[in-house]
Amino acid sequence: MFDLIKPGYVLRFGAAPAQPEGNLLTGNTTIHNWGIGRQDLNGIRCISHSSSIGKICSAVANHFRQGGNVKSRSASYSYMGRRFRQVTFRQNHTIGQVNADFVGYCDGQTNFVNSTRTVLSKDFSGCLMVVYTDTNVRRVAHVASSGVPHMDCKHSFLDHLLHDNNSRLIGWFQPFVGARDNDRKVPTATWLINNNYVTDVNCIVTFGVITAANVAYTFDAFRPRNMGNDWIVTHTAHKVMSPLYAFT
Repeated sequence: MFDLIKPGYVLRFGAAPAQPEGNLLTGNTTIHNWGIGRQDLNGIRCISHSSSIGKICSAVANHFRQGGNVKSRSASYSYMGRRFRQVTFRQNHTIGQVNADFVGYCDGQTNFVNSTRTVLSKDFSGCLMVVYTDTNVRRVAHVASSGVPHMDCKHSFLDHLLHDNNSRLIGWFQPFVGARDNDRKVPTATWLINNNYVTDVNCIVTFGVITAANVAYTFDAFRPRNMGNDWIVTHTAHKVMSPLYAFT
């Protein structure tokens, strides 16, 4: 499904991705594993031609897809175009769907879920997303990044996996790196703010995905006001995971 996502498509979560609540540990927390169990997202649908936010989706599709401002695309997303699709292909046309779990970000910690399914996480700003096994149980982790040395988990967690006889690294990647990705995210936020679709840059969220087949993706999305668990995608990319116990 994630190969098919384009800017302007909507990801509809059956349950809202919720960040975990917990007390920040004191001292050196960099190799702490805080597994809290799975959060089932109750299914994710990728849809086009949303019946409720079609105009926003059309604007995003035209602005952020290659070859923007395409008349046929605007017509397809227009009121008449959506009415036509309601008769022929249906509004809220399902591009794909998947059952998935969610692992949340924990400041200064590594949080994981045991899951054999596709796993999503969000709110990346340099953190790692890692898939590995522990005693032959598949885990997916959100490994916190921080400018505070004793709160940054990246090096220590990979080193922990290397020296833990019960663990085996499958791969890791960074969904968002400021030096690499700010040139994409800041102009996106500016355009959305200028068009009154969001209120500030933090309304655009970077998600990471590791599928059940251990294929990695990242996407940026925002949630229009009062639209429940519908997120409009502005950027998506396939990522290659590193199998190395090293981070530079």
